[in-house]
Amino acid sequence: QRFDNGVMVFEYPANPLIVPQVCLRFNDILNVGATGRHFTAFVMPGQHAFNYPKEGYWKNDTIDLNFRFLTEVLKIPKEKLVYVEDLWTMPDFSALGPYIETFSLGLELCNSGFMYFTWKNGLEELPIKVVDVGWGLERLAWFSNATLTAYDAVFGDVVNKFLTKTGLEMDLTLFKEYSKL
Repeated sequence: QRFDNGVMVFEYPANPLIVPQVCLRFNDILNVGATGRHFTAFVMPGQHAFNYPKEGYWKNDTIDLNFRFLTEVLKIPKEKLVYVEDLWTMPDFSALGPYIETFSLGLELCNSGFMYFTWKNGLEELPIKVVDVGWGLERLAWFSNATLTAYDAVFGDVVNKFLTKTGLEMDLTLFKEYSKL
């Protein structure tokens, strides 16, 4: 990375690029352990493409690549995919654009951000357009393994050892109903 006229400019080793992003999330900490789907620390594989239209790829190619991964690799029937579009923005509005969340059976699998605007003295196009997709790695493992909770998919051995050592038994029928809430 370098500074150009006071603006940080990133130089990337490849385009497109996949980067593991370690994330900490504390805003829903009360749900951790209770719902079977919340984590405070997780890895989000980031899928990026930069500088469209000169390089990389853009919105249609991103959606097509991700759709093919979900339907051909994970074998999710296309009828089970739901797309929701919204607006994504950096907190300082230095980059913003459409944001498409991809769900299956109520579970968010990935979110695709397309940054091509900035807001300074009004809406302006960015000189470099960026694809920024975040995949829920633990959610993909959970979804593809079809376990009761994300913890079973990610920490299965630990969960089993904990239950064995403590002598606790889960009421799976009750938990299935509770976790929906």
